[in-house]
Amino acid sequence: MQLPLYALAAEQALRAEVASGFYWHIGSARPSSLRLEKYEGGVPCAIETALGYAMDVVAAVRAGQFAPTPTDGGCPTFCPAAPFCEFYEAKAW
Repeated sequence: MQLPLYALAAEQALRAEVASGFYWHIGSARPSSLRLEKYEGGVPCAIETALGYAMDVVAAVRAGQFAPTPTDGGCPTFCPAAPFCEFYEAKAW
């Protein structure tokens, strides 16, 4: 979700259309294989999809909905909410 939202911000700031986007791996000094232009429908669809998810999250927060959903296999121990989250499930190894 982050990459297409950055692309949207770049488009709005630069008043230009983003044609591509990727993450840069600092350790290996190489671009990632994830490319915005490879998203089904290209960069515009990636932006539209991410914006839709972001707006859904904003609406849920404004409505006071903060329901956590444990991942399959349990929650990571490093989650800051683990000590008090009623949904916390220790990860099964």
